[in-house]
Amino acid sequence: AVLLSAISAGAKAEGLMGLIVGTGTNICCQMERARLGIEGTGSMIVAMESGGFLSPDRTELDRRMDADTLSPGVYPEEKIVAGGYLGKICTFALREAATAGLFSEKTCDALMLAEEFITPRMDAFAVGAEESGVFFDEQDAHPGLEIVRAVFARAAKHIALSLSATADETLPCGCAMTVSAD
Repeated sequence: AVLLSAISAGAKAEGLMGLIVGTGTNICCQMERARLGIEGTGSMIVAMESGGFLSPDRTELDRRMDADTLSPGVYPEEKIVAGGYLGKICTFALREAATAGLFSEKTCDALMLAEEFITPRMDAFAVGAEESGVFFDEQDAHPGLEIVRAVFARAAKHIALSLSATADETLPCGCAMTVSAD
């Protein structure tokens, strides 16, 4: 729908990609039928199912978090980048840091007892718009903030890499890639 809306708004179809990053994630693009092994000429719209990409840098923490989802082993990239999972990743990462002794005892206890963090709350914490509710002093809040920001930064890098890989596979040689937030 994102790709089609751009075309209906007058964008040239060649080289367009549609990206959804919300509860889940996916990329849609056009590919030449011949490249796909499909008879006929011209191109067709393809859903890349990018949430199913398998990241080479999945960590043990990612695997443990994945095992704690309703669909273990399915759509591993989605579980690294999508809003439906970023709060869960933050929860796992902060608890791992607590177990490693990174925080005071009071904060460690609060992290272990807290409900799983939701993505909007962690996003608000990352940009300074909201307190986390579990860090009781600046010595704990600063490393906690860095962990949460690292989770979101990694997600952004993965999205950029997925777009780049899709562009590399789909754009004709010599075609420039333009990224738009519209």
